[in-house]
Amino acid sequence: MHLKDNLSCTKQLQSDAGQRHFVLVHGACHGAWCWYKVSALLKSAGHSVTALDMAASGVHPKQVHELRSFLDYFEPLMEFMESLPPEERVVLVGHSMGGIGVSVAIEKFPEKISAGVFVAAAMPGPDFDYKTIAQKYPKESISPMDSKYIYDNGPNNPPTATVIGPNFMASKFYHFSSPENLVLATLLVRPYPLFSDLAIHNEILLTKERYGSVHRVYIVCDQENDVFQRLMIENNPPDESDAGHRHFVLFHGAWCWYKVSALLKSSGHSVTVQDMAASGMHKKQVHELRSFLDYFEPLMEFLGSLPPEGRVVLVGQSMGGIGISVAMEKFPQKVSAGVFAAAAMPGPDLISKL
Repeated sequence: MHLKDNLSCTKQLQSDAGQRHFVLVHGACHGAWCWYKVSALLKSAGHSVTALDMAASGVHPKQVHELRSFLDYFEPLMEFMESLPPEERVVLVGHSMGGIGVSVAIEKFPEKISAGVFVAAAMPGPDFDYKTIAQKYPKESISPMDSKYIYDNGPNNPPTATVIGPNFMASKFYHFSSPENLVLATLLVRPYPLFSDLAIHNEILLTKERYGSVHRVYIVCDQENDVFQRLMIENNPPDESDAGHRHFVLFHGAWCWYKVSALLKSSGHSVTVQDMAASGMHKKQVHELRSFLDYFEPLMEFLGSLPPEGRVVLVGQSMGGIGISVAMEKFPQKVSAGVFAAAAMPGPDLISKL
């Protein structure tokens, strides 16, 4: 399972100051174990993390034949949300089919969720219900390969559960992952319950008043080239999505961004790294600069040269944040987001003092 880094800046999550509580919901056949890398990264950044096993998943004691409805499967998530104190708000993250659980939890507990994050996930909504998703993206369109079906109601009735096979996982879920992660998954996956599309549809009621009150973010795994993700975004637009190509402008000393630049380019984005005046390979010498704005002149010239329709994500580190602030003031129509990486961040009450 390849989860692409989310580099978007949302209104809800625009600052990484302070501790947040992330609740992670896995996809079909998986368990809390699949979040081990994401969980470690979030904890190392100072956040609280709860990775939950859904019913009959991971180390949860129930067996798949004990589940009578789709909401039985998501019961551990609902119980956890119910147990939270009234003042606590969490960031709820769901992958794949876990997105349905996130949607139901948002509807039931909007006051306890600061943001719902859908990672290449199913994302039903008030105007895009589960039945419509099933019609637009039928199960029959996906080859099961070596996945297996379980028929607890007899071979003449529809299957009651499925477990994904190693070849299916290797080609669909783990083709960007290490061999070790694939082996781990083949050892830990458990059967996933199957219910009729109509039964699931009747269990999931989402309203604009409650579901619509929570900020939603969609993270696209764009290297998968998966039409399902586009279907979710187009039919139930989130408040924020990292779908599509972006142009990142990184500045200070251009050389210091070489790792970040490579990562962004490998994800399909355009990258411009800029030396400020008398920095890096820039031809000016420091004694030639007569003002602080002279130092940021290469950035202003670059933004001035962009076509009217060009919009960039501006990223600055340390004192480069001052350049971002000035650029946002001069070229707001050309900056889709300003990203301050441990940077100075003056605002309307400070910019006049620069």
